[in-house]
Amino acid sequence: MTTTAIESVSHADTVRAMLEENRGKLAAVVPKHLNVNRMFRLMNVAVQKTPALLKCTHRSLLASLMQAAQLGLEPDGTLGQAYLIPFWNSKTKTNEAQLQLGYQGLMTLARRSGEIQTISANVVYSNDRFLYQLGLNETLEHVPTMKTRGEMIAVYAVARMKDGSHAMEVLYPEDIERAKKSSKAADNGPWATHPEAMWKKTAIKRLCKYLPMAVEAQEAFRQDDYIDADVTPIPEYAEVEKETQAKTEALKERLAGAKGSDGNPAFEDHRSALQDAETHEELSAAWAEVGKGNWEGFTEEEVKELTELLKKRKAELAG
Repeated sequence: MTTTAIESVSHADTVRAMLEENRGKLAAVVPKHLNVNRMFRLMNVAVQKTPALLKCTHRSLLASLMQAAQLGLEPDGTLGQAYLIPFWNSKTKTNEAQLQLGYQGLMTLARRSGEIQTISANVVYSNDRFLYQLGLNETLEHVPTMKTRGEMIAVYAVARMKDGSHAMEVLYPEDIERAKKSSKAADNGPWATHPEAMWKKTAIKRLCKYLPMAVEAQEAFRQDDYIDADVTPIPEYAEVEKETQAKTEALKERLAGAKGSDGNPAFEDHRSALQDAETHEELSAAWAEVGKGNWEGFTEEEVKELTELLKKRKAELAG
């Protein structure tokens, strides 16, 4: 097995163990229509689709999953409700996962106000028949073609209230481009893999500014706006103890300078770090430092011993 493969398996195992450690926290917030095991499976699907999530801090992964659980949304991206997106935090110099809402998730949250009868979004293509007219008799007509649809030229979102009123929002490519450029996920995540869905999301977000919204929906929209605006607040539900985080950072700093008399990595220091780790977060940090230089300086026997020790410690911590 290659070093990259070993590290990938290690990260996946420690993420799973971290989730198990925090099962109680997730169980406390997950809604009735979901359950903890399903949230774990959704996380597994998400990391399979986006392996870079395995490099994100456990703190951010847990926070993102708890946010999805609190909102009752599935974060695997399959249903378009929400996505787990990896970001590089230039301030902390770490990879962090963040929850990004999809257009289906936005509509689900909007409906929870109890005042919206229907809400939808559709993309208009160049070969469709489309009429949008403002004025005293506002009109929107859209007839999709049965043939090749062409390029995306517009998107609209419409909501009908239970009192009979309605609201709509129409956006054009220049509007979408401005929204995309303002997002720090413009070149990856759903903007790259699901552009039509992101057009719909942009229209839904704009429309929802005029709609009655539940408090939880308002907070979710605010968090999503922070991501789009390249400002990242720490969610209040990111429950990771400061003491553990401080110990992890201290461990990284110590191992980064751990060298033997020959200038190679000090085997005993790295071995002790794995042995003394008290949490999966600390174990993952120690392992990341061990393999940081592609194992240069370690003998084949030392690599084997450290790998076996990692397996043993993971089993003990999962215990």
